[in-house]
Order: sequence, then C-alpha cells, then structure tokens
Amino acid sequence: MLGGLLLGVLGVGVLTAGAEGGGTATDRLWLVVSALAWAVGSLIARHGPRPASAVESTAMQLAAGGAVVLLASGLGGELGRWDPGATSWRGALAIGFLVVGGTALGFGAYTWLLRVTTPAAVGTYAFVNPVVALLLAWVAGDGALTGRVLLGAAIVVAAVGLTWAPAGGAFRTRAAALRRAQEA
Repeated sequence: MLGGLLLGVLGVGVLTAGAEGGGTATDRLWLVVSALAWAVGSLIARHGPRPASAVESTAMQLAAGGAVVLLASGLGGELGRWDPGATSWRGALAIGFLVVGGTALGFGAYTWLLRVTTPAAVGTYAFVNPVVALLLAWVAGDGALTGRVLLGAAIVVAAVGLTWAPAGGAFRTRAAALRRAQEA
C-alpha cells in the first residue's frame, strides 16, 4: 500500500510539473505535499476518535478545514485582493459546483469510504482529484490532454489500482459488516 501512495505522489508530481498556468514551482510543490498530507491524514483519521454520524464527522472536518483556509487566506493577503464583483457568472457557477459537488458530496463520500475500507485505499482520493479536475477542464474546453497529463493520469490510475487491489476483499467484508450492523 505504501508503494501505491508513493506512486500516487509521483503521479501528482508529473501532472503538475511544467504545467502551463499552474503557478510557481512552490505552488506545485504544495500541491504534491497536500496530496501526501491528505493520504497520511486518511491513515490517521481511520484510527482516531470520531463522531458516530458520518454527516457530523463531515461537517466538523469541513468547518475545521474552512477555518484554516480562511485564516491562511487572511494571513496571505488574499482576502484583501478578492473582488466579488469581478467574478463572472461562469466563475460563480464553477464555485457553486465545487462547493456542492466537490466538497459536500465528495467529502461525504470520502467520509463514508473511510468507514468501510482501508485508509490507504481512501487516501488515493487525493491523487484522483487532480486527474478529475484536468479531465473536467478538458471537457469544458479550458484544458489540453497533453502527453504529460496522460502520463501523470496513468501513473495515478496505476497507484490507485496498486493501493486498492489488496483492499477489495476488505472493502466487501467491511461493507457487509456495516450493513448487518445497521440492520440489527
């Protein structure tokens, strides 16, 4: 599983290396570090205390994450530079999609998966997100599927397969045990 997680970090690195419009090298490094931190956090979260309700757990984690991002944005001076009036309708719709689809639904699914499969397998979520974002950008006409993007995506898919392969049986077993517990 560790090999799959490290391969996933490599895949994110390939996806972001030399990315046009992808920010500075430091920005890209932080993206790779954040993917690794998400995977490690998944390992820690699985074994730590958490609320019985997946919805409550999701809400607590989103609130804590939002507070940290708001604080970092304020300290970095980003809040003072943001002009809500300059946000286009397309941008506002994209933000709405990210809030509802990418955050509420996606994080809810992540929290549920954390309860029914291995943390390492769930940690691959952080590697898949950049691939999904690049595919959505391509579908929207704002991105190109270059050789580097396809190579990075292939590495991420291999990492996910490597990480999930030993978890398949565990996922089915834990999911069945969860259903039996809910029925009782």
